[in-house]
Amino acid sequence: MREERKYILFNHDRLYGIADTTYLLIVDKNHTLGLYRYGEADRKNYAEKLPEKRKEMENFFHAHIQTAAYILMHDLQNKKRKNEK
Repeated sequence: MREERKYILFNHDRLYGIADTTYLLIVDKNHTLGLYRYGEADRKNYAEKLPEKRKEMENFFHAHIQTAAYILMHDLQNKKRKNEK
């Protein structure tokens, strides 16, 4: 796959994260947010200073979670496309 993506996301048992080329948003199980400039190893939390960026990254994550939930609820994960055998 050679597509460019605006964000990547990951999850772990206790947190999830969304990253772009500059920022990393981490949300823990208590919904505590941290927005960091990970490329510069900057440990300052920018979540309050950059609310638009934080919200954009959160919305991206939630859209993907909703899509995954829909696929699982409708058992679409194992269905093949029309052109696949």
